[in-house]
Amino acid sequence: MRSVGRRLVYPTITVLMIALGLSEGRSAVNGRTKETARYQVPPGVTPPRMANAPAFSIPSGNGPRFYLNDREIRNLREAYAGAGEAALPLQQIVTHARDLLVKKVVIPPKGGQHSSHYNCPNCERKLRPAADGEGHACPKCKTVYTGSPYEEAYYDRIHKSICKNARLCAQAYILTGNEEFARYTRGILLEYADRYLTYERHDHRMRGVGEQSHRSGGHLFAQTLGEAYAMSQWLGPAFDMICGSNAFALADQKRVKDGLIRPMLTSIFRLPAGKSNHQSWHNAAYILGGAILDEPEWIQFAIWNPKNGFHYQLGASVSEVGLWQDGGWSYHFYARKALLAIAEVARHLDIDLWGEEQFMRMFLLPAAYRLQNGHYPNFGDAHTSDKVVRREGEEESWAVANDPRLAIMLPEDLSWESIRVGRTKEVDRHSYSAGSALFESNGHFILRGGKPGTIELAVLYGKHDGWHSHYDKSSFVLYARGKELGVDPGKKHNVNYPGALHQTWHKASLSHNLVTVDGKSQASYDVHSASGGELLCYNDEGGIPVAGCTSTETYPGVTVNRWLAAAPHYALVMDDLSSDSEHLYEWWYHNKGTEARCSDADRANGDATSEADLGFVYVQNVKRGSSRETIEAYFDHGELTVHVMLARGGRTAILTGNGPYTTPADRVPLMRFGRRGGAVRFAAVIEPRKVSEENYVRDIVCKPIQGGNLVIVSHQDGSDTYRLRPDSASVEVVR
Repeated sequence: MRSVGRRLVYPTITVLMIALGLSEGRSAVNGRTKETARYQVPPGVTPPRMANAPAFSIPSGNGPRFYLNDREIRNLREAYAGAGEAALPLQQIVTHARDLLVKKVVIPPKGGQHSSHYNCPNCERKLRPAADGEGHACPKCKTVYTGSPYEEAYYDRIHKSICKNARLCAQAYILTGNEEFARYTRGILLEYADRYLTYERHDHRMRGVGEQSHRSGGHLFAQTLGEAYAMSQWLGPAFDMICGSNAFALADQKRVKDGLIRPMLTSIFRLPAGKSNHQSWHNAAYILGGAILDEPEWIQFAIWNPKNGFHYQLGASVSEVGLWQDGGWSYHFYARKALLAIAEVARHLDIDLWGEEQFMRMFLLPAAYRLQNGHYPNFGDAHTSDKVVRREGEEESWAVANDPRLAIMLPEDLSWESIRVGRTKEVDRHSYSAGSALFESNGHFILRGGKPGTIELAVLYGKHDGWHSHYDKSSFVLYARGKELGVDPGKKHNVNYPGALHQTWHKASLSHNLVTVDGKSQASYDVHSASGGELLCYNDEGGIPVAGCTSTETYPGVTVNRWLAAAPHYALVMDDLSSDSEHLYEWWYHNKGTEARCSDADRANGDATSEADLGFVYVQNVKRGSSRETIEAYFDHGELTVHVMLARGGRTAILTGNGPYTTPADRVPLMRFGRRGGAVRFAAVIEPRKVSEENYVRDIVCKPIQGGNLVIVSHQDGSDTYRLRPDSASVEVVR
């Protein structure tokens, strides 16, 4: 089956083959050469000077000045020339670069489109180039798509790869002094300089081309964000690193400045984005591009503009303790990477931004959140795999502060970045450990139980943090025995934000570990509001840390109270929900593994017609049942079994199944307990244990007491009694 895109149709990957080192203004097209379309460079748009900006100077002369300084170049070259451990990652860069030299560079005929368009509209699976080279195929339904936007979305990949390779060969030139590497990078920069303004301006929502496109669009990429990232991370560094090469003449440099760098900055400048990670990346492009152009106004804007600059972002977009406004760790690291790029270029201009306390907090805070497998709670639009720990800035912050809290977050392997800032050997990683912690300004707390199971509960209760928030207040993730167990699906790796999968599953409440009301997600929120939940109590002074949170806004007319505790062998989750009218309350829990089992749920029934939540269509392998007694269920996860026990509390509808995790094909088992009433309670323990072990927890009982609830957990060693009230939580341990 073939499907035509929404606009024109043309062959997949209409390639323009350019030989490296072509003469000015010429490119090879299908083996023939032709004159590249020329254009008049438009008048430059330059930001106004910032009256509050202190004096600084831009270093002159050839050679790296802004992405690298002389000391860093010496660090890299000495390590590369040596025979120690530090030489290996640098040798790998050179080896990869040598492989590139024998290949032609394939530049697409158009700018790239956002990767969210490289999905099957029906299956929401990431597309792949078709086997015959004509179009792009869905791996599930096998439909082949041609034309726009699929071609341009594939071109996005190619452009990014080319830009990365330009930087890679520039790095190899720095290490070796081999002019071949510089010529490779020069060829790419010149080609993009000749093509940039010939690519039609377009935006990621496809609202038109040229002047009809939205100002958030670009020429090479579909967003100012993408172009700013490319300038800051690939094109700008590549330019700076080969400036000292004989292969990159002053005339070449002027051609790249006039045809690529200045027009790209001008295009980005059409969209002042204010409080956002987008503007932080804009600023990263401005400071490096402005330094290359020797135009200080760009640098001033990037740092000191009162409504957009670096200092503004630290004040407006970063919480009191150092978390980026979107609330998720992927976006924290992503935005921090932009601020890092600004700070490092500024450092090379003798402008100290590392001295900003709020900036350093963005590096120190993750140490307190870091979970036992090295990951972070993937709240909101965060990734759920190792991508969340592929962050940058640890090496630079360690070099600046030498704080033991930063040591544990340093990458295990040496890299270009570590050697650049002077670290060429391993450091002690065991000098800092975190206990339970409350992050009230972030609306989070983490409860960490002592041995033997090393239970960790990370809980999100506070206000909605921004556009990348989910309907997930009072939800939690669970780690134990060195593994991520109770999960938040975060976002699909090839995310399509407007798509049904993201909107009705990944972002929706039912995919999180919380209680839904009447089969609906939590109430919609204004991204600029402070809606969400509040802290009830927090107590980490005893052997079992316990805390509570509440919300009356997530479900108007319903008070949602939740308490959680991290005991050595189990996690306790206690929910008290009340309203003046009857509701259906459903307790959701998602745990990694192969299957969710419950002997009381033995009827296979995947019918979604009775389900109010649109996202239920993504739940598969459904089994249903009911019980009025204490319920026990299990998740099978390799050498671990996760035992879930729910205290009796009236008739309970039971459901087991699985739902999407990182992709629609990557499934995670789930269970749901449902109860009806005006006031409903759920008291559950979640106990991770080895398959070979018996259940540690024997029983759980929940009773109302004056002003709260009493929960008694009986187990092999005795019992734990929890008194949970809105203003306090305590635990009595009996052994």
